[in-house]
Amino acid sequence: MFKVTPNPPTTDPTDSTSFDNAAKRALDFYLKPEPPETKSDPLFTVANGIDTECLLANLSETLASANAMAADLAFDLDGSRPWASSS
Repeated sequence: MFKVTPNPPTTDPTDSTSFDNAAKRALDFYLKPEPPETKSDPLFTVANGIDTECLLANLSETLASANAMAADLAFDLDGSRPWASSS
């Protein structure tokens, strides 16, 4: 049985610019990806010009707050404490 197929489109085999452009886009996509967007998160941003004393004071207050929260949590826990043996 003979199946009728349409003729392929006529293209000039010497004109490979479209193929070259497609290949370049594909290679650039995989080998040179665009860098991810960097969103500015001001929570952990240290601005230029802040002195070390100010940063250390802020760090000290933050660690003191974390210590207080951990202590409050520890006193609210119920149940056995394996580190406090009664022997």
